Amino acid sequence: GWVGRAKVALEAVRQMPTELEGFEIQVYSANKSVLSLAKKVSAETGLTIKAFGKGALSHKQVLDMFARSRIYVGLSESDGISTSMLEAMAMGAIPVQTSTACCDEWFQDSGVAVNEISVPAIQAAIRQGLELAEDPCHARTNFETIKRMASLEGTRRTSLSFYKS
Repeated sequence: GWVGRAKVALEAVRQMPTELEGFEIQVYSANKSVLSLAKKVSAETGLTIKAFGKGALSHKQVLDMFARSRIYVGLSESDGISTSMLEAMAMGAIPVQTSTACCDEWFQDSGVAVNEISVPAIQAAIRQGLELAEDPCHARTNFETIKRMASLEGTRRTSLSFYKS
C-alpha cells in the first residue's frame, strides 16, 4: 500500500538466503506487486516464502501466524503505532518495527526500532530481531507490556489523564 514498505523487506530477505535458510517467511495483506516479488524472491533464493493478499487471511489466522513467528517485521511510512505490531508482541513475536512517534513506549530492549527503511538497515534489524528471539525473556517482557499498557484499565487511565490536563 501507500504506507507499507514490504518490498524493501523482501529485497533485504533476497540478500540473506543463507542466514534465513530453514525459516518460513510469511507476508500478509500484500498487494499484487508484493505478491509477485515474494514469488520471485522465493524462486531465486530457494527460501520458503508464503505470501497472502489483502483479505486472504482471517484475523484469527493472522494471530495464529504471529504465535508461530519468531519475529514480526513491520515497515511503514506512517507515524502511528502499529496494531499488528502490538498483536504480534502479544502473541510472542519479537517486533522489528519502523521507529514511529510512539514505538519506544512499547519496547526498548525486547524489540528492534528501525530508523531507516533501507535494505542494509532492514538486514541488520532482522539479524538483531532473530538474536533477541533466542531468549524467551524478551517475548515475556513484550507480553507483560501489552498486558499492562493495552488492558482496559490501562487504556481507561490513559484516556482519563487527557481530561485532567
